[in-house]
Amino acid sequence: MNVNIETQLVGASADGAAVNFGCETGVLTMFKGQQPSMVNVHCTAHRIELALKDAFKSTYFSEIDELLMRIYYLYHKSPKKWRELKRLAEICENSSVIKPVRSHGSRWASHKLAALQALVRDYSAIISHFEDMASGERADVRPDEVCKLKSYMKKLKCYKFLYHCCLYIDVLEEISKMSLVFQSEHTAIYRIAEQLESTIAALTLLQTVDGSNLLAFKEKLEVVVDADNNSIAYQYETVSFKSAGKTVPTTFNKAGFITSVVECIERRYANIDSDPVIAKSGAVLNCKLWPYHSVTDLDSFGNAEIESLGQHFKAILVANGCNVRRLLPEWVKLKRYVKRYWQGKLNDNDFSSSVWKIMFESEGNPTSQFANVLHLLQILLVLPVASAHVERCFSLLKRILGDWRTSLRLETIESLMRICTDGPSVEQFHSQAALTHWLNSGKSSRRTSVKPYGPRNKHTGEANPDADHVEDHKLINVLVDSDSDHDMSTDEFDNFGCDDDSNH
Repeated sequence: MNVNIETQLVGASADGAAVNFGCETGVLTMFKGQQPSMVNVHCTAHRIELALKDAFKSTYFSEIDELLMRIYYLYHKSPKKWRELKRLAEICENSSVIKPVRSHGSRWASHKLAALQALVRDYSAIISHFEDMASGERADVRPDEVCKLKSYMKKLKCYKFLYHCCLYIDVLEEISKMSLVFQSEHTAIYRIAEQLESTIAALTLLQTVDGSNLLAFKEKLEVVVDADNNSIAYQYETVSFKSAGKTVPTTFNKAGFITSVVECIERRYANIDSDPVIAKSGAVLNCKLWPYHSVTDLDSFGNAEIESLGQHFKAILVANGCNVRRLLPEWVKLKRYVKRYWQGKLNDNDFSSSVWKIMFESEGNPTSQFANVLHLLQILLVLPVASAHVERCFSLLKRILGDWRTSLRLETIESLMRICTDGPSVEQFHSQAALTHWLNSGKSSRRTSVKPYGPRNKHTGEANPDADHVEDHKLINVLVDSDSDHDMSTDEFDNFGCDDDSNH
């Protein structure tokens, strides 16, 4: 795909690696040298992961992450152990288990959330399986594995571990919602501030109010104080364990931890509005924040931002036939138009998205009178906020270039990737046209009745189930005859390995 950088490139998003944002040789920096009005955005989805890494570093939650990784590899590398866990769950709980998923490495917050939820959901089954393998009565479990399993159980069968796991899930549930929004290709730049405010508000509430997972944990937990032995016995589902002391631990600094998470998020997103284009775009595009209560305020709202943005993208607008002088008059008319026809739908969650979708996509609307200002607004709406789509393309490329497809041409790979990323869904795809094109596009006629592998019968084209036996029989005869003085004639050599009724 050919892109004219000077007249078509308006923005790009990437992670914070030096190869992208390096001061001199970064890719986006070099692009910006050719197109000064280009807007470079540090991927908002990657910022979340960096904020979580900052918040959880050198805390008890990093120990939970380490244990999640150990459990994942335990069942990932041993199908036998995974089968045992499934059978154990079916026998004891009459339910299925979720295979532990990978949560470390290049993974989004939602992957870590899924791993934690699977661990808490199947906690009893995993503990029972660990106890069976660490009992010392199984010959198929090595002594070193027994020691590892016992150390895992020592961490798992602990009030502190379960408490922090449930708190971890409550925090990640709120953060994952924001992460998934930022990963979407259809997220506009004005939604960054919305998602940050709502997520921080939800996390702040968790400082004083227990989340749903922490409440469920406390409801399932049974506590029995043993005054004679100066200990507390816990019963969580089918798992029993003890801890020293006569009171349930309450010294966990939940509020301090959540405060640290909020501070790390705010620090990572502190400079998101430092780019004047991003800040002004967010104010202009969010229709819910327009002052509809006063016509005077509405007429003056965003005028300075539109003039500034028009000057910033002037070269691109003019190159594509836009009249920059008409931006401000059309902007005033556009605000009046939105107030007249859509003000009653302000309570809709996707009010702004609905407005812009109708303005740009629906036919029959008098949007031609706003053609110039809509050109500018379209530039703002297509500014990328994340590079998660590129990360998904890496995974897609691994699926396309499998062990059986290692010699595809570059053009074929690009076509297959574009079909997967930009093509219709399986439910909406109509295969008739594609099959007709494939059937008629070959250099010779397609042999649709021929199977791809194995020897075939001459007339039917079907695989011969006895072919391997026949070939082995002929091979044995040749080996036996090789000990005699008989030499194979030229015709016998040419006909070796072919069907008896074949023409040569």
